[in-house]
This record gives sequence, C-alpha cells and structure tokens, in this order.
Amino acid sequence: MKSLVFIADGSGAVVLCSGASRVDEDRLAAALGCRVVCDRGLAAFDVVWAAGGLPDAVFPIGPADLVRLAEATVAEVAA
Repeated sequence: MKSLVFIADGSGAVVLCSGASRVDEDRLAAALGCRVVCDRGLAAFDVVWAAGGLPDAVFPIGPADLVRLAEATVAEVAA
C-alpha cells in the first residue's frame, strides 16, 4: 500500500492505494470533495501494510478499518 499526497485546488489530498497501482489524476479530480481518498482496489486485499513515514512505523490493517479510521472516501482512482 502507498499513501500519495496531491495538491488540488490549492490544498492537499491524500490517496491510499495499492503499491502496484498508479493514480489516474482525472479520476481523482472527479472523486475529490474530501481530503482522503482510498482506491476501491484496496478492498481486494485481506490486509494492507500501512506506514507512518518511518521504516519502523509499519503496521498491518484491514482495508475497511483503514477507510474507517482515515475517514476516507472510497472511489476508483487508480488505473
């Protein structure tokens, strides 16, 4: 899993998606309205590994729990 930060309309947006995916910026623009967007493709995994920005701050979490805790909007934004 990866967390990407995009600047949209002068403010930041965080996208959570599979490490193998690329974010489609047109799809992301259509999904924005909140600040954290989780790509629908993460739901295919039982567990994803999230990180807090440090190599020793990695932890396993279910995608549904990640969405809930991040208060993320789920949308198809990766291609």
